Amino acid sequence: MTVARPLSGMEGEGAGAVTLPAGDLGRLMLHEALTWLVTPCPAWARRLGYLNAAVAFEARARRCGTHWAEHRAACHDLIETAAARCTGRRRAVVLGSGLLVEVPLAALAQRFESVMLVDAVHLAPARRLAAAYPNVTLAYAELSGCALALAGRTVAGRGDLPTPVPPALVPPVTGPPALVPLEPAPPGEPFDFAVSANVLSQLPLQPLDALHKGSALDDDAVLEFARAIIRAHLAWLPRLARSVCLITDTVEVTTETAAGPRRTGGLDRPEVIEQVDALYGVRLPPGDRQWVWRLAPAPELGARVSQQNLMHGWFEAGHLADGGLR
Repeated sequence: MTVARPLSGMEGEGAGAVTLPAGDLGRLMLHEALTWLVTPCPAWARRLGYLNAAVAFEARARRCGTHWAEHRAACHDLIETAAARCTGRRRAVVLGSGLLVEVPLAALAQRFESVMLVDAVHLAPARRLAAAYPNVTLAYAELSGCALALAGRTVAGRGDLPTPVPPALVPPVTGPPALVPLEPAPPGEPFDFAVSANVLSQLPLQPLDALHKGSALDDDAVLEFARAIIRAHLAWLPRLARSVCLITDTVEVTTETAAGPRRTGGLDRPEVIEQVDALYGVRLPPGDRQWVWRLAPAPELGARVSQQNLMHGWFEAGHLADGGLR
């Protein structure tokens, strides 16, 4: 059975237990602490936990990245194919660019005159990759459209919940990062191409964490709020760009391999211990491509515990705002 994500104590996809020798763990913690201290980002990204999540995900990428080759290749192929179908070649934008794991940056920079990478945090590896292309710029945005409004706010009832409003994008980063409103394109001129890069299921995480700290809402109200954030993002995409490519996980599956003898055909048979709806009950039609991301192979979450996510990708996702949602 697939259940909705838990609505409190939320963790980003970079979080999770890992068992390491004491020396390795100490070096890892020191690296993460230094990264947190030296990374330039808006003050709200630190305050709301976006920097923490980015640093944790980078650490997981170092530990598990060799297992992500199939996921990375599937994302790159999907985005490159979608970009090749796009008739415009001037301006592209990537939402949730992160560490650029899913993003074929070289191909996009070659195809489009300008490429904007948008996220709450751009860690050093992503900044270095972006710096190699003169037509690639970085921008900061709080993509859920409501986490800033919830910060430090007490929500006593449904009427106190903010309406998720997709953000105005910020100018290219040339100095200290700041949140400066800027229309995503001149009036009547959207981006030619947009990629929502595996960020859809992550959008409610920080808002729900803030809500958990200062809310008396029942679970049904919180769940519907999470769905509203996802729907707002899907509705925003076709307004942002003429052509929209979407990648998202839809189901998270956690398995455990038995410690004792449990064998089928001579192979260990993992048991599903949790199956979570990554989109909080929002239903999308099947993607043009589907694959499995081995996000956290054992022993990342435990000696015999692994997590893999069911991924969907659409070459053109503008229609998802109009149909297939409930």
